Amino acid sequence: MYHHLCDFFNLYSSLHINGSFSRDVQILIWENVPYRSSLSDLFDAFTIHPILNLNSYGGSRVCFSNAVFPLLPRMIYGLFYNTPLSTNDCQNSGLFKAFNEFINSRLDLPIPQITQKIRVTILARQTRFRRIINLGTLEKILMDTNNFEITIAPFTHSIPFKDQLEIIQNTDILVGIHGAGLAHMLFLPDWAAVFELYDCEDPACYRDLAKFRGLFHLSWSDKNKLFSDARPLDEYEIPEVSAKFNNYAFDPNEFLTKVNIAANHVKSHPQYPHNTNRDHHDEL
Repeated sequence: MYHHLCDFFNLYSSLHINGSFSRDVQILIWENVPYRSSLSDLFDAFTIHPILNLNSYGGSRVCFSNAVFPLLPRMIYGLFYNTPLSTNDCQNSGLFKAFNEFINSRLDLPIPQITQKIRVTILARQTRFRRIINLGTLEKILMDTNNFEITIAPFTHSIPFKDQLEIIQNTDILVGIHGAGLAHMLFLPDWAAVFELYDCEDPACYRDLAKFRGLFHLSWSDKNKLFSDARPLDEYEIPEVSAKFNNYAFDPNEFLTKVNIAANHVKSHPQYPHNTNRDHHDEL
């Protein structure tokens, strides 16, 4: 998902360069097999026509009166949404904000509902690795506070991406392990926070993406309270690269502490609907 969203973000950036946002365009995927992806709903924001591939014109000579080759994603030192820029200077990008609003508007997503409680969405990865072993315990400790509205989101290919976006739009704190769908942060509201449960020894990836989007990001810091397959992380004599190929359990109290830090950010954000100071102006 992280890598495929690079395609859509660069396609959107290309619209700015070309100065055209019409959906009455044909999009040709430079492959000879039909396009299939759980993210296919996003193409509805760019075109009203079916997605074509090279076999759509097999055996034919094709002439184009007007063609655009969009920016390529994931080029070495090229333009992609986690470009190695100086993140101290490049953050809260207007382009990321515009991409968020463009997708929400073009897909005609419902207006998000506002609730009194902080809405926490926990991404429950359904693959072999990077699953949360003690998910039920973490959910219970949040429920016991009575401060949070909790959604467990096992986003799989069977769940339409538009339905996933509706959940993300109604999220104040997004929680998940590195690579388990955290790229959904691109579609979070501006006041939201991202809690990357464990960065799997790749700390810059989602931290920088959150900065570009203008979101608060925090991650696990005490490895003594982090367990891999129910054993302390330091008991493993394995290379660091294998951090992405394990499942993890998290100390519940430390988890709650981190979520409360994220919640305090959300509640103090000037755009958060329930911030009592958001419309306050001092009198001269």
